[in-house]
Amino acid sequence: MAESLPTSKRVRIADLATIEFGDSPRVDVMGVVVAADNSRPASFVVDDGSGLILVRRFDNQDAPSVGIPLCVIGRLRDSGERYIACEVAKAIAPAWIEVRRLELSKQPAANISKKSIAAPIPESDAGDEQKVDLLVLIRKLDTGSGALIDDIITEAGAGAEQQLRTMMSRGDIYELSPGCIKILE
Repeated sequence: MAESLPTSKRVRIADLATIEFGDSPRVDVMGVVVAADNSRPASFVVDDGSGLILVRRFDNQDAPSVGIPLCVIGRLRDSGERYIACEVAKAIAPAWIEVRRLELSKQPAANISKKSIAAPIPESDAGDEQKVDLLVLIRKLDTGSGALIDDIITEAGAGAEQQLRTMMSRGDIYELSPGCIKILE
């Protein structure tokens, strides 16, 4: 008879800062990949709107692409920084992230620490004015299913493509489908 895995606790990423480490708890988070690194072990950063968490894969598989919405299940670890040792990383429809947010908002809020619990994502203050302009443009062009990158670059002009990449790596926006982006709100 196959041994069953212990159940995982559905949590917001911000709540991971308050979890105790009695038996290295198994957690279940949903969010969008905002950074990825395929060096071994592969790792990626997931954002659910409440915070960021580093996820490490020890199964010799590559990290998922930036912009992919995922359900991640694994053991919460702390070796100077908190991260999830990935057991399952499954692509999901973006709507499931909103369903999870609503599901967890009905539970009492945990005492959330303001401390970042993920690897830092490099940020630059340069281009903040263009970032605001691009966010306004993306909102204008988004008909509900995202804004086409080609339309954004055409209307925004020079430098927009690089700024979009920077915004994606910081988690301001994500690629909903190939060539189509949404603002992460």
